[in-house]
Amino acid sequence: MIKKLLPILMLTLLFTFELHAFTFSSTTGFAIPVGSWANQHSSSPFISIGSVLIRKNFASLGISLDLFSFSGKLNENYHLQIVSPGTCIKFYPLFFANNHILIVKETLSYVIMQRKLHDSFEKGKDFALLSAIGAEFKFGENWFISSCIGDNHYAGGMDMFIFSFGIEFRK
Repeated sequence: MIKKLLPILMLTLLFTFELHAFTFSSTTGFAIPVGSWANQHSSSPFISIGSVLIRKNFASLGISLDLFSFSGKLNENYHLQIVSPGTCIKFYPLFFANNHILIVKETLSYVIMQRKLHDSFEKGKDFALLSAIGAEFKFGENWFISSCIGDNHYAGGMDMFIFSFGIEFRK
């Protein structure tokens, strides 16, 4: 499933850089399952790419695409892949500071899941809400780095604790 989305990711990346009107961000991190879901799934790295569509001094609105791939703890032939296109709102509580040191991030995502056990596949859909808090620092004329921690809650009852590190280009 992730291999099928790779061309879309590449086109999104090229399209974003060509327009120069959008802000491009790329985030990577680690997702740790919480609760009963943690008994069946191992922790997983993830990647997220996105663009900011509207930016004000105190907030920004953007889109993102998150990719997760979890392996099973009880069965080595089990894998769960998650693709989440979503809408992200980032708040800057200290918007009067030039470097936006503190950020609060909320992302509402539509989740497409595919479970694989041996040769059988099971597909599912859900909604998720990521709530995170972190810091963002300017390190160049147009470059920012950020780090966040938070909770990714799925409507179906799954929860993940998220650690992330990101880089953002603003033109």
